[in-house]
Amino acid sequence: MSLSLFRQQFYTRFSERLHRLTDEAQSLSGREISAEATRDWMVFLRELQSDFQSEIVAAADGHIEEASGRIRSLETEIFRVLKLLETDFLFLKSAKQAQTLRVRHQQFCDRLAAATSYSQAVLTFVDIAPSSSKEPPDETTPEATARSSS
Repeated sequence: MSLSLFRQQFYTRFSERLHRLTDEAQSLSGREISAEATRDWMVFLRELQSDFQSEIVAAADGHIEEASGRIRSLETEIFRVLKLLETDFLFLKSAKQAQTLRVRHQQFCDRLAAATSYSQAVLTFVDIAPSSSKEPPDETTPEATARSSS
């Protein structure tokens, strides 16, 4: 399975943007998150949701062959995680007690990391798909191990 160049580029940019936000969020403790940062993060999250909605979800009808199977499942998870990120962020922003703030901050960072992982998985899945593979798979990957043992 191969993605169109447009979708590959979208996922590359999307992953990079998520990774930057993840790095920024993880570099701060819950107590260090300023009002300005929370405002910027909310705008950023909404932009990510909007971009994903318009570029991937809305375009899925025109790319049925791309949006099938494993990739479609990953896209569904990304969409779900983006929605949950907004909720996590609102909980983080409203937390007052230090313990609650730490827990909400960690949940937010974990959810960002999950979204980044799902986005990277789409690109990785495409990279290892037989139709897009130009080199033999690395023999240390779980897929190669499973093939060699069967």
